[in-house]
Amino acid sequence: MTETNRQLEFAENYFAKLFTFRNSLDLSKLLEVANLIIRTSRAGGRVYIAGNGGSCSLAEHFVTDLGVGSLGRGRPVQAISLTSNNSVVTATANDYNYSEIFSRQLKLYAKADDVLIVISSSGNSSNLVTCTQTAREIGLASVGILGFDGGLLAHEVDICVHVETPQGEYGPVEDIHSSICHILALLVRNS
Repeated sequence: MTETNRQLEFAENYFAKLFTFRNSLDLSKLLEVANLIIRTSRAGGRVYIAGNGGSCSLAEHFVTDLGVGSLGRGRPVQAISLTSNNSVVTATANDYNYSEIFSRQLKLYAKADDVLIVISSSGNSSNLVTCTQTAREIGLASVGILGFDGGLLAHEVDICVHVETPQGEYGPVEDIHSSICHILALLVRNS
């Protein structure tokens, strides 16, 4: 087999893996999350979104799609990334504890009728678990967009959108999470 054929086979297998992993996803959960965002937005609530690493980038992208994408289409979604304020994140990590970088922001800004969405491949990030627990204390509904086995967050969130994959399959999980966020943004935008 030539190097080109091996590379083509790798690409084909990657896409096949995506389709296999997508089959573990309960699509009705997407409707549940979209409706929660719509209800929250119509009631004047905010949607807070957080993630780490690749999921941090995805959280910020999702905030843009939800918020900016909804301008001029009825009531805009007030979507806020808990990952975007570098000085707050680094001050909290330095002065308190890295596990509180998101939860302290919720304590400052969130109210009971808001929503928290956490995005995580592993579902085990301590800062997301702490944030979800804080959300519960304040009275926010929480959503987890998760991969692998769902981790600790699968048991902490109110709605679990879970893409079940073997541990370590970050690329495929993040690809599917990106599609989930695009679908949610379009469902909300078109409501």
